[in-house]
Amino acid sequence: MRRDVAHYIRSCDLCQRFKAANEKKAGLMQSHVVQSPWHTIGVDLTGPLPKTPRGNAYILVVVDYFTKWVEFFPLGTIKSRNIAQLLHDEVICRHGIPVKIVSDNGAQFVADVFRETLKIMGIRHRTTALYHPQSNLSERVNRTLKPMLAIFAEHDKES
Repeated sequence: MRRDVAHYIRSCDLCQRFKAANEKKAGLMQSHVVQSPWHTIGVDLTGPLPKTPRGNAYILVVVDYFTKWVEFFPLGTIKSRNIAQLLHDEVICRHGIPVKIVSDNGAQFVADVFRETLKIMGIRHRTTALYHPQSNLSERVNRTLKPMLAIFAEHDKES
């Protein structure tokens, strides 16, 4: 059965075109010390994607480092103010204030509005090293999400 599944995946054109290549690991990293659920979260953006009927073209990915729970939020624009508001309304109000948020160095996450919002709430903001996406767990989620969305969109066009 395992051999049949592996053969099917290797022969699936869509799977081969959209699946990310597995690269050799770059070495040891220090892990995040996480003490409880929603203590540390990773955030990242995916997009632009084809616009939905509601005008959303981006997805905000939020990952809890303790439980590995993932939440996706559609966004029409990726302004820092919108992202900070969405994090407050959809994540912090439901799960509590995290101790730390990990993000990449995207303009939305290093903007004054975003940083000040986190500072007011007492949240430490840690950005990943440039060109080292492995430092943020949400980047790994994006690596899985993007091919799934691409395959779904390609399949949906055909039917």
